[in-house]
Amino acid sequence: MTKKLFLVLATLFVMAFSANAKGILFYSTGDHVVKVLDLPKDNDLFALEGDDGEIVHLDLGIMHSQFSLMWIPVFNYGEEKYVLYKESRNTINYVDLDEDELKVLHALYDFPETPSMPFWHKIGGKLVWILIIGAIIFIKARGKDDEEEVAAEEANSESEEPKQ
Repeated sequence: MTKKLFLVLATLFVMAFSANAKGILFYSTGDHVVKVLDLPKDNDLFALEGDDGEIVHLDLGIMHSQFSLMWIPVFNYGEEKYVLYKESRNTINYVDLDEDELKVLHALYDFPETPSMPFWHKIGGKLVWILIIGAIIFIKARGKDDEEEVAAEEANSESEEPKQ
């Protein structure tokens, strides 16, 4: 079990994300974007000209602020809002949408009126942390029970030894 936990933590450690570290705990805070809709690349309606003069096609996403521990979402804060964004090299460039732009998008594409984050970002990370903490508590409690059983067996075996 310890090897599996180490393997999971090592895998999370190797993943390339922007994070801060304090001891062995990695955490991140700040704005996070979840993709809602891939906008077609043949439509320049929702595209911008990049710094190098190339056209950059954007996707629709929900932006929110998030605190993550070991790259697992713990809690969200701030408002949720729709944005057009492009993710590249671990950076997210985004453009806020006003009401008129949202109306145009709703006329062209089907997505919810109000932004709502997916299950993983709302609840999933909390469930994972509850399971991890519960497993650690269970393993620790089980280990103490095993130690008590061994000590009781040793005490019984010493008292049952025949005297010569």
